[in-house]
Amino acid sequence: MRRFEVPLHVPRGESTTLRCEFDLQGERLYSVKWYKGGREFFRHVPNEQPKKQVYEVTGVNVDVSTCQNLSFFVIYLRTRRRA
Repeated sequence: MRRFEVPLHVPRGESTTLRCEFDLQGERLYSVKWYKGGREFFRHVPNEQPKKQVYEVTGVNVDVSTCQNLSFFVIYLRTRRRA
């Protein structure tokens, strides 16, 4: 892994970026998975259909529309305000 960026705290209702950059050195990517509080909220598995999946996790809203590069994943995340 070349770079891994996750903020320690995101104020409620604010957006942030999660970044995972890696060098596969010729190997194939098996999976990239993101968790919050032990619960998976995003996964990319190239050998599955659909390749990208977003899971409902309280307080997390994921926009993966820009997650297109094979050497890194950038997840745009907005925390939810309480109703």
